[in-house]
Amino acid sequence: MNETSTETRSVVVEREIPYPPEKIWRALTQPHLIEEWLMKNDFKPAVGHRFNLRGDWGGVLDCEVLAVEPNRTLSYTWNFAHDDAAYNLKSVVTFTLTPTSSGTQPAHGAVGLPAGSEAGLRGRQGGVAEVHRPTRNSAGETVMAEAATKSIVVERVIPHAPEKIWRALTQAPMIAEWLMKNDFKAVVGHKFRFHATPKPGWKGYTNCEVLEVDEPRKLVYSWGDGTESDSGLKTIVTWTLTTAAGGTLVRMEQSGFKPADEGGFKAMGGGWPRILGALERATGMFP
Repeated sequence: MNETSTETRSVVVEREIPYPPEKIWRALTQPHLIEEWLMKNDFKPAVGHRFNLRGDWGGVLDCEVLAVEPNRTLSYTWNFAHDDAAYNLKSVVTFTLTPTSSGTQPAHGAVGLPAGSEAGLRGRQGGVAEVHRPTRNSAGETVMAEAATKSIVVERVIPHAPEKIWRALTQAPMIAEWLMKNDFKAVVGHKFRFHATPKPGWKGYTNCEVLEVDEPRKLVYSWGDGTESDSGLKTIVTWTLTTAAGGTLVRMEQSGFKPADEGGFKAMGGGWPRILGALERATGMFP
């Protein structure tokens, strides 16, 4: 396999809108409505249709429809060619509509943003996923809490098969090579700890519990139970492995950062890209 790796990042934004999926779908797929909230376009909801988004600023984005599931999912490429690598973007945008008790919660994701496209990333919530979750006020009404929680999403193509990367994610001695000492077991309900040197505001360990195991595709565990740090950090880490050209697309999402966790959010946001690099190196160390 190709020994080069490509790191990409994703942006995910969710917002509850008080309309049914069918009405929001029309706004996502009818050109004159798309123009009202996005850009001029020649969009058609047909897989394989190529179209342009034309901004008032003079730029033109080249797009192609990848998936259409009426009232549920819409996916298309979002490419912008530019001589400056900071603005040269090749990504995929996916809209997912989920009915809720008071309307619809659309999730918008921009996936595959190159690590070098910093200007484009800043235009998309700074290169990390900022997820808005609905909450309830004192009257029991559903409202949007501004930036109630945030998520970190980092993706990297690693030149190894999913099965080999899975071993690096789930075997305790291998995890210690790229992350921390641990007593991990790939069993749902297993409680374990990550151990490292204590730091101000952190006791030197993180209590975790395995929540989901789908070998060799998906691994989910809690990260923190609120007792190990001054901020009371409690998050969820999700690993997803997808076969890709050149190896495996490894996607890590750490979700559930509250406003009080801003320090941890910034620290982990800068740390996870390095950790995925260490995961790649560790994976290559073992047969």
